[in-house]
Amino acid sequence: MNAPISFDIRETLLQASEDEIWAKGHIVPGYDPAILRKDDYGWWMRRSELGNGSSPQGWFVAMILPAHLGGREIARNMRPLNIANSYASDWTHNVKIRA
Repeated sequence: MNAPISFDIRETLLQASEDEIWAKGHIVPGYDPAILRKDDYGWWMRRSELGNGSSPQGWFVAMILPAHLGGREIARNMRPLNIANSYASDWTHNVKIRA
């Protein structure tokens, strides 16, 4: 298994605001979308936990199309992902989906 992908939130957010990336998270009826959302794999993210790798609801900014496949660090190619899904952004690992 590969090591988790390292990232610098500050550099990534130079291209897109945190608000813009958070808005791409999935809204779940009955939960405040300003506080909780789900990523593309159904894992919970808590807005205040950006970059917190020790939180089960920690999240980070990931590229949709990875750089090694031609993706660019621009807003339309970024999304929020639960940190547990750091492997999903390189398209080489199976990702467990939670509801």
